Amino acid sequence: MTGRLAPLLLAGLLLLTGCRGPEKQVSATFYVFGTLVEIIIRTDDEPGAQVALAAAGRELRRIHEDAHAWKPGELTRLNKALAAGRPFAASPFLVTLLRQAKDFSRASGGLFNPAIGGLIALWGFHGDTLPVGPPPADERIEALLRQKPMMDDIRLNGRMVSSRNRAVQLDFGGFAKGAALDRIGRLLKKRGFGNAILNAGGDV
Repeated sequence: MTGRLAPLLLAGLLLLTGCRGPEKQVSATFYVFGTLVEIIIRTDDEPGAQVALAAAGRELRRIHEDAHAWKPGELTRLNKALAAGRPFAASPFLVTLLRQAKDFSRASGGLFNPAIGGLIALWGFHGDTLPVGPPPADERIEALLRQKPMMDDIRLNGRMVSSRNRAVQLDFGGFAKGAALDRIGRLLKKRGFGNAILNAGGDV
């Protein structure tokens, strides 16, 4: 009996293998974080990959909006609350981003400092076009620097975010892009697509 089953099992396995289509590259491109983000999935499940790419696009756009430093979103609402000295209930993603940013800032001795969003805005970089005209007055720059906004000023209590320094204005820049790509990588793996490339303006 066993001798008869073995060929049948082998034939069944070969049949199942033959039913799977050849692997293809399924890709999509999204314009977020000021650059083109291309996601390429290599898979034999093209319909599933298309669904996963659509979900990735929605998540990228959501993070792009919520982590934007000057357009309306969660981060701009947080910055307004910090400037007013009010606590803010942040989303789990933003809390994670803040914790990571605090860790990196501490590890770099403060050289990595997303808390200087006010200084970046003062120089005119919070806009869709490059700044024109003269630089800001030295007095305005020095006044902001004297307040020493740092990530260590940020306090986290669960989802509640506050600051002991009202000069803290957050601008995560490319750090938010990297965190978003990490999140998309986990999303794709959760959906069964571990063979993928994420290319964000040359950052792969």
